[in-house]
Amino acid sequence: MSSSYIIWAIVISALVTIFLRALPFILFRSEKAGSEALDFIAENLPVAVIAILIVYSVSHVSFSSFDGWIKEAVSIGCVVALHLLKKNTLLSVLGGTAVYMAMIHLGF
Repeated sequence: MSSSYIIWAIVISALVTIFLRALPFILFRSEKAGSEALDFIAENLPVAVIAILIVYSVSHVSFSSFDGWIKEAVSIGCVVALHLLKKNTLLSVLGGTAVYMAMIHLGF
């Protein structure tokens, strides 16, 4: 690889990063213009993030045996229960992760 290729890769990566960081401020300059969009994002993003994490988590699971999916099912149940009870995405994801890791390390 030539040094000019590396320099251009760094410059382009930096410009894309700066643009992506500035984009919300550009789109939502005034409070009125972005309030509906921000309300929609705030309402739907936590559930979307949890759904994506669940799909990713079970994409490698083998449903051919009970031992192949029980840890994931219990963890997903924990995430859903915590989210329904507390309505806190961070708590739900951390709780489900803690239950899953505990089951792995305790030999379930």
